[in-house]
Amino acid sequence: MTTLYRLWNDRHALLYVGITNDVNARMEEHRADKPWWVEVDQVSTEEFGSRRYALEAETRAIYWEQPRYNVLGSPRYSADWEAMYHALEDEEAKRCALPDLGEWDFVQLSKAITAVADAGLKDEAKTLFDLMERLFTKSRPLSALEAAGMKRP
Repeated sequence: MTTLYRLWNDRHALLYVGITNDVNARMEEHRADKPWWVEVDQVSTEEFGSRRYALEAETRAIYWEQPRYNVLGSPRYSADWEAMYHALEDEEAKRCALPDLGEWDFVQLSKAITAVADAGLKDEAKTLFDLMERLFTKSRPLSALEAAGMKRP
């Protein structure tokens, strides 16, 4: 079994995500050598049947949840994340690591978000659009949205 762990501060902000075969030993290592350890208030864990599946989950968590102190795998260092992603062993792992959305999916999402904005939920629509745009720019150019005449809410 391999454990995925998340370290949180007292305001429930995510500080770090990692995997290990021995949570207690890993926490001691962090306590001994990470200057940010003093901020840690909570530890949450999730068990995986294999290291590969734990690595896959860790990769997604770091990329999407953007913990404050992770470097490898964060969007700020996308080349590192790409190397880890391509190292995953099979197509199913790759499918789970990145959603398989095409340009048409993004156009449909954009139309739905525009409808949310038109219904008076502008802040919610902006949040959704920002998330969609981040996902979209990681995989495809924005030309499909622009060609469809979609505008940011």
